[in-house]
Order: sequence, then structure tokens, then C-alpha cells
Amino acid sequence: MKLTIREGIVREEFILLSRKPDRTEAENERLAALKTDMANHLLALPSEQAYDVSQVA
Repeated sequence: MKLTIREGIVREEFILLSRKPDRTEAENERLAALKTDMANHLLALPSEQAYDVSQVA
């Protein structure tokens, strides 16, 4: 089985900041806040609303 996080769960800002090299301290703090927000959001959702499940051959 393969789990894929559903579209809209991970914010584009999170993706951009997480991939950015040489982040400033303020950017690191913002990224940490986004991680916490995403974790809280995921924990509040039933798994079927957070992830798509597919079969792997």
C-alpha cells in the first residue's frame, strides 16, 4: 500500500521554505510554525481525509 498526503494539506509556503537553502533565522522560525500547524491539522483529521491510499504492485 502507498499513502499519499492529500492535496491542500501541505501549504506551498511550507514546500518553498523547506527547500530553500540558507534560510534566515526568521524563516526557520516560520517553517517550524508551519510544521506545527500542519501536524495539528493532520492529527485533527480522520486518516481517510488526510491520505489517499493506493495499491503497490
